Amino acid sequence: MPTLIKFRKAFFYNLLLLPALLQNNVAPAQSANEEADIRSIALEQLAFEAGKWRTYWEELDENGELVTVLEGFETFEVINPPNVYLMTTDITSNDTKTHTFRYFNEQDNLIYMYDVTPDGSHYKLSVDPLTSVTVMDPITLPDGRQFTMRVTTTEQRQNYIKIKQEQSLDGGETWQFYRWQHLERIPE
Repeated sequence: MPTLIKFRKAFFYNLLLLPALLQNNVAPAQSANEEADIRSIALEQLAFEAGKWRTYWEELDENGELVTVLEGFETFEVINPPNVYLMTTDITSNDTKTHTFRYFNEQDNLIYMYDVTPDGSHYKLSVDPLTSVTVMDPITLPDGRQFTMRVTTTEQRQNYIKIKQEQSLDGGETWQFYRWQHLERIPE
């Protein structure tokens, strides 16, 4: 079954159950078939990303005006098939390189990302394979605010991905859009 059909099936199933879930605050048990579908979608997404991508980020101010463009490359390589990948982000325009382990966890049906920056800082993010929404675990800033980030894939074609990036300074209560990321696959 093609990925889009699996996504629609799972999405609409969850949408139909949403009112009951909100009312009872209980998560539905997933059947073995639904878990297999989620696993399949997650592994297809990880495999799709494999390779080298040219990327640029368009950072915007609070008025939506372009402030800066960062350029670089992202490389996704399999390090433990089929579900563990290493993502290397090389932002050439400001000489920054980060490494992120990405893997699918079958116990909770999420793709996890552990990002390590050049100064040793590290961040945990989780990706819902059904929605392609990534959320960073909140971190406490020196002033006490809770910073988190939300990343949503808004467009995906064979050789192109467009990602919307938002940030929150109150632990995810409110979100502010701050940049687009564009990835273009580099042919092998």
